[in-house]
Order: sequence, then structure tokens, then C-alpha cells
Amino acid sequence: MTTSDTPLSAAPLPPVTRLETIGRTWRITRALGGFTIREIWSHVRSRKGWLLDREPRDRRAARRFRQMLVDLGPSFIKLGQIMSTRPDMVPRAYLEELAGLQDRVPAMPWSTVHAILEQELGTPLSARFRTIQEAPLSAASIGQVHRAELVTGEQVAIKVQRPGLALLMARDVAVLDRIASWLEGKDFTRWGIPI
Repeated sequence: MTTSDTPLSAAPLPPVTRLETIGRTWRITRALGGFTIREIWSHVRSRKGWLLDREPRDRRAARRFRQMLVDLGPSFIKLGQIMSTRPDMVPRAYLEELAGLQDRVPAMPWSTVHAILEQELGTPLSARFRTIQEAPLSAASIGQVHRAELVTGEQVAIKVQRPGLALLMARDVAVLDRIASWLEGKDFTRWGIPI
């Protein structure tokens, strides 16, 4: 079998300890809880009440929600990207804000990218590249792309994965697995939630 005939498979996720899962669960819970409490408080203190003039409040909430997903990392950015494609489930203000996660994810600082590249290549960048554009061509939830010129003069694009991505994704998968296990068999219809 040649390498082109070999089926592609994802690298296995690194093992995650129970303590790491608990820590990640705490961070996610704190972020989601803080967002929820802030939004409830915003509605309560609003002089116009719960139903009037919701559009500006919804836009502000959507911006905070998007930032919370970015702060929680790649798994949650990906969740926001998926949500941005569901107008049947997500309010318009959130759709518009989350659409920015499709193409406007904050880039890693150049110092981080530089360190990752030198560590991965095992040599100073000047030994392999004439130039590297510090500003990325694009940035996404799992990495970013930089334009560069090799010492041979060839133009290339360099894709740099965000540091710690595999471990963070493994923690998130473990947390989501626990949540799914807890939700399995629950009857939410008594609260009016058609699941």
C-alpha cells in the first residue's frame, strides 16, 4: 500500500486527568454562569423592562457571548461557528456577531508564532527563511497562516497550530462527554424544553 492509499486518521487526543477535567469544567461553568448572570442583571436593571428596546441589549450581549467563546478557546470558537449557521435556533443579533468567528478570530502574537516555529524547526528562522510576514494572512480557531520566503527564494505559506491545542481539545471533549452523560435520559419537556 502506498502512502496515498493509506487512509487518513486524526492523531489521538492526549490523556486527560480527572483533575484537568474538573479544572476545565470550572472555567467553562464560571464563564457561562458569569455571562448568564450578567445578562439577567442587564435585563433587571433596564428601565424599559424585559421586552422593550431589546435590540441594543441583544447586540451587546451577542458581543459579550462571542468574546466569551473566544476566551474559552478553539472548541468553543468552533461551537460559535456552528451556531452562526443556524438561523432557526439562534437570534439574529447573535448570528451576526458569531458570523465573525468564521473569518475574524484573534491572531496569536508574533512572539508566540516565532517561538513555535523555532521549536518545531529546531533552527533559527533566519536559517530557513529570508522573510516571514509577521501579520497573518488568516487566523482561525486552530491556527493561523503566514506568508514567507525560503532562503532558496521560493514563496510559501506557513500554517502554525495554536499551542496546547490537543490538550485543550481533549479536556473539552472529556467535559462535553460528562455533560452528555448527565443529560442522557433527562426529561426536559416538563420545563417546556423540547429535547
